[in-house]
Amino acid sequence: MNERGMVYAEVLDSSGKVLSHSDPTRVGEQDESPAGANALRAPATLLQLYRGKDGVEYLDFSAPARVRAKPVGAVRLGVTRAQFRADLL
Repeated sequence: MNERGMVYAEVLDSSGKVLSHSDPTRVGEQDESPAGANALRAPATLLQLYRGKDGVEYLDFSAPARVRAKPVGAVRLGVTRAQFRADLL
């Protein structure tokens, strides 16, 4: 992604399949990350902090995707914690 600190944006269906992603090569893959699973289970907007395999801390913002009040997936946005903090201070 071209935005400073932005790592990913994705849309998941209810099974965790990636329907849309800022990295087009991820479309069609299964998101098996703990943050992705939490996003799919969350009844409302969710903010998660996690450390990636690269040792960097990330903030994951997610919201449920619904059609006529029925959960159909989730929308997620990931940013680095360091850049997020730098932009706020």
